[in-house]
Amino acid sequence: MPSGRRRDCFEGGPGVTCSIHALAPPRRCSPCSARRLEARVLPGIALMRVLVVSPHPASRALLSRFLDSEPDVEVSATGEPDDAFASIKENKPALVVVDLRRPDEDHPLFLGLLRKRHPSLPVISLVPGRLRIFDGRSERVREAHGDTAEALHHLMGSVLQATRDLLAQHLLRMLRPPVGRA
Repeated sequence: MPSGRRRDCFEGGPGVTCSIHALAPPRRCSPCSARRLEARVLPGIALMRVLVVSPHPASRALLSRFLDSEPDVEVSATGEPDDAFASIKENKPALVVVDLRRPDEDHPLFLGLLRKRHPSLPVISLVPGRLRIFDGRSERVREAHGDTAEALHHLMGSVLQATRDLLAQHLLRMLRPPVGRA
């Protein structure tokens, strides 16, 4: 571990370095990010959690890697719909990303059940040729055609932009003061 790459860990305080900081200084481990977020930016609000659901390990890994690069986002991934529902019940995410690009019997059914059980939960669905973005109230569709590396790059860029938009909306909903009648 090169001493020039060490950074202080927010969790342990000055002089304590976590393993992620030692390997890649710009990144923070999840506990460090959570502490920094709670202590310095948004008291009482933890990281925004994104759940990735894909039956294919390569797709899960790719989506997780892209989404994990976003600051103050905690990404968890699963390949099984039952695990996803258990995860949502245990700790409701700010956003669910579902990969439906390859035929699978359970995942379209999972998407329907997810929308029925959690109608206000934002969902990004990757379907063949399209990116469906549901923000809890309305759905938008972005076209994403092609099987080339350039098309995949464009698709991942669209997923990142949609994720940023939906997480910003989630944060605004959390920070919005309650409005009502006296």
